[in-house]
Amino acid sequence: MVTHRDVIITVLGAAAGLAGLFLVFLGVVLTTAQSLPEEVPRGVRRFLRWQAFLTLVPFTVGVASVGLSTGWLLSNNNQGLYISAVACFIGQLVLLLPTAFILTWRMTAP
Repeated sequence: MVTHRDVIITVLGAAAGLAGLFLVFLGVVLTTAQSLPEEVPRGVRRFLRWQAFLTLVPFTVGVASVGLSTGWLLSNNNQGLYISAVACFIGQLVLLLPTAFILTWRMTAP
């Protein structure tokens, strides 16, 4: 039988790993933005800021899931924290594919 503790420990590890993946995407976007010369049009910089924001949203959801999972482990069986941690993790999973697709597609577009 799978216990709530098993689920939360799994969510904690998976959410932290996915947050790290989003952090890599954010690093790519920020490195690209910082390597641009001064004469690059303002629209390009605005686009990169939008991409950085797009990456920060699922990263923040993942960090929230990690925090909620840790809070549940410390509080021992708080139902609200349990549901919130799992919901945040599901939200992070839902945001993963569209964010990765959009960033990869836009960064490789000619």
